[in-house]
Amino acid sequence: MMARPAPAAPAPRYDELSVTMRAERLLVHALRDIPAFALLYDEQVRAKLPSLVLFAALVQTFGDQIAACQAAVDIAQNAQFLDSLAASLATAPGPAPRERLGAFGSAVAIAIGEGVLDTRTGLSNTAVLFSLCRVTSAVCLIRDVHRPIGTGILVEDDLVLTAAHVLEDAGFCPNGSSDTKLRENIVFEFNHPDLTPSHHRARLAQDWLESYSPSCIKAANGHILSAATAQTLDYILMRLDTSIVADIPRIKLDSFGHIPIDMTEREMGRRYFIIGYPGGADCKFDIASIKAVHQPSARILHLCNTGEGMSGSPLLDENARLIGMHEGRIEEPAGTIKHNRATMVTTITTAITRARQTRLPAPAFANNAQVRRAWAEYGARNGTAAQKNAWKECVQQAGVDEQGASRAAPEDHYYPIFPFAALQTWLDATPAAGSGKVLMIEGLPGTGKSFALPYCAIRCTHCGVTTVGAGVSSALPLLDMLYQLHPGGKFDDMARPAEGRMRNTYIKIVLDHFEALAALKTNGQLVVVVELDEHGAHWQDTAGFWLQLAHLVMERRTLRLLLVASPETMRDDLNIAMVASIRTPGIDIGTVRHFCTSLFDGMTTGERATAADLCKLLWKQPRTGRDDDRFAMCDAARIVIQVRRTLLERRYHNADLE
Repeated sequence: MMARPAPAAPAPRYDELSVTMRAERLLVHALRDIPAFALLYDEQVRAKLPSLVLFAALVQTFGDQIAACQAAVDIAQNAQFLDSLAASLATAPGPAPRERLGAFGSAVAIAIGEGVLDTRTGLSNTAVLFSLCRVTSAVCLIRDVHRPIGTGILVEDDLVLTAAHVLEDAGFCPNGSSDTKLRENIVFEFNHPDLTPSHHRARLAQDWLESYSPSCIKAANGHILSAATAQTLDYILMRLDTSIVADIPRIKLDSFGHIPIDMTEREMGRRYFIIGYPGGADCKFDIASIKAVHQPSARILHLCNTGEGMSGSPLLDENARLIGMHEGRIEEPAGTIKHNRATMVTTITTAITRARQTRLPAPAFANNAQVRRAWAEYGARNGTAAQKNAWKECVQQAGVDEQGASRAAPEDHYYPIFPFAALQTWLDATPAAGSGKVLMIEGLPGTGKSFALPYCAIRCTHCGVTTVGAGVSSALPLLDMLYQLHPGGKFDDMARPAEGRMRNTYIKIVLDHFEALAALKTNGQLVVVVELDEHGAHWQDTAGFWLQLAHLVMERRTLRLLLVASPETMRDDLNIAMVASIRTPGIDIGTVRHFCTSLFDGMTTGERATAADLCKLLWKQPRTGRDDDRFAMCDAARIVIQVRRTLLERRYHNADLE
């Protein structure tokens, strides 16, 4: 009797291969469908490295599509987006989705595909697969030091949403935002196929608590409360430090799905998804149905399989849209599982919006006289004489004198429209080598970027600051700039030009000089703040210097670099995963109106309408001598002061009449 051949060993997963074997596998599949591969390659280049050539240019250079595919794979490998390209190929719409998943998918992506691409359930939508993989990349494991405690969802730019009891069990209390030990211990770990290394860790920002509703999953005796008796939502929204890399997607809270109040049998039978971290670094995916919806308590009772550590996991509808956040397992008295419970994300979003509208900004800025004075001076320097006088008058109306002292009422502190909280978080951090060493403040002209320079000088009491203005960084020739940065440096090597290879040598001389300055500071740290102006006479010459310095500063333990620039002047060239970014808000009438209304606690509908009308009126006033919006931030801040002062006066007047 002939022996049966042994079954073939399963092919290794893509993430188990060496880099060379990954490139070989990608090339084989690229040649099977060149048009589809070309589209995905071009998408990656446009998103990550726009300076690279697109696929059509490769075809023109190498003469045929096959050679162009080989060149594209080589470029992806050298530019370190090979894994990202493979991940997009694994989940892209098109034929043979199972084959592509098996060839390029991670363990989690393959598991998701087994649930989504299942003919028995009638689900074969590769677009849903792509969305689920994207959500998976935005889900993080929350650790207390090394102990896994829960799951979080990255929403917006740097906010994580999770169940309140995840942090409560770790020692959080309502005033926990001042708990230094908690900030040091809690770690958020993201696992993403595009990241190098394969995970990214982040910590809580200085003022990390954004919105919070205490847990009610357990009663005093440890019994789990039923949905009918659950009065609070059990959620917490936390701000992370500013080093969250751009490759990690953000799940917008306003893009949620819909759960009907009275679910039909068909709706209950639909497939719903959950993704989370049950007790470790391995992400878990499950697909099941919903048992019931309890509208009064905003709870969803679902049958997805979960484990300890999945509190805070996203619950998704059949189109991979966020509908709920997993709260916990509900058990029978005997210990058997009755069902799982999630909080409706629509209710959480409403609560967060309400909290943001009624919560004043952190008081540290308003209580710092030096910062108030610097902002007043910043505005007074810009514009025509009439506009400068208008600015000074508004500052005085706000209760701030020329020395920065505030005489304002407690509810009318002086706030500029500037993302100072995010900048303060970066300044307060003490990053390790290679993490959070470089920060870019980007924004259109007139949005307050230049104010970052005096702000850093005032707020950096824990370290030194070296400020390099645009007159040095962009207006001087490179050699003159080097002598300004390091007056005693030796930059007169006539055998080398002041451009090109010289930077590789002379940058190290400048960095050594900066490190010597850092050694003289209290804690041996130095922040180098550089204002860049792409309109400067020598911008193109000096920009390359700062680009290379941004790379090399990663290796310097005592140095950090803050670059202030207009949008997209340097970010595409930097393309460093460790670079953090703050974008100043674009100034328009909507921004000003929102700033007025969001800062006024308990504003009535009539007051909001008044604020909107005043903003429109003031914004339409002519701005003599301004052909562009270069000083729009000063105008916007001036309008905010005038509108809020008018509203306060009307409120006090009405109170007197009563």
